[in-house]
Amino acid sequence: MQQIEIRRPELGDDQELLRFFRVVIMDTFAKENLADLVEDIEQEISTKEDYLKLDYDSLGVDRYFLLAIANKQIIGTIGVCS
Repeated sequence: MQQIEIRRPELGDDQELLRFFRVVIMDTFAKENLADLVEDIEQEISTKEDYLKLDYDSLGVDRYFLLAIANKQIIGTIGVCS
C-alpha cells in the first residue's frame, strides 16, 4: 500500500504545485470537452495561483491548502477559503 503524506504547502512546493494545477485543470476541461476554452483554462489556472499566493501570504488564514504527497510528488490538493 502506498504511503500518502497530507501536509500544508511549503515555499519549495510552489513550482510543482503550479504545474500540478495546470495539468489537472487542463485534463478536467478536456474530459468535459471544453479544451477549446483556452482563456477560461488560463483564468482558472491564474485563480489557483492567486489562491496559493493568498495562502502563503496569510499563512493559511485567508486561504488554506492541503497537499497529498506520495513518492515525493504531489498527487492531490484541496483548498479552503477561510
